[in-house]
Amino acid sequence: MGKNVVDQIKRNPSDFVLWKAAKHGEPLWTVPGDIECSAMSAQYLTHTFDIHGGGIDLIVPHHENEIAQSCAACYESKVKYWIHNGFVTAIDEKMSKSTGNFFTISEVTKLYHPLALRQFLLRTHYCYPVNLCNIAVRNCFRSYLLHISGTLQDCEKTLLTLKDESGTNGKPARINPAAQ
Repeated sequence: MGKNVVDQIKRNPSDFVLWKAAKHGEPLWTVPGDIECSAMSAQYLTHTFDIHGGGIDLIVPHHENEIAQSCAACYESKVKYWIHNGFVTAIDEKMSKSTGNFFTISEVTKLYHPLALRQFLLRTHYCYPVNLCNIAVRNCFRSYLLHISGTLQDCEKTLLTLKDESGTNGKPARINPAAQ
């Protein structure tokens, strides 16, 4: 068996890695101190909270290590539900800045109504990939126009009918308790 070698970047030999080191040419962010999700969560949400989420690619090793780190720092540390979302894909390929195949919400909402985008996102279970392609979003936009807008128009017509029949502008008549 070989000799155990401690990485020189570690402050203590028992430290474990929560983030992968950047490879040559990859983006790198430097932050003051060791800011991690668990430390921020403890500061802003306390040591116990209901939901912690992230991408499905963070289950191992990041969230496993985060659980270990949180429990080591505070015995009462607990998250009730870990929710991991599927990737957002573009033409069946994971969206990422490094490949350049990504869109911001601002860019998408310039092309499609925000409610159509919301309907598109809600039609897939959160843990499955969402394939963002023009045809799918366009179909949701048409569905939005037909169904949601149609329902809103039907409601407006019904309110106008109530206004005409009751003379109360579509509002229910108030009952005067003193008159009873």
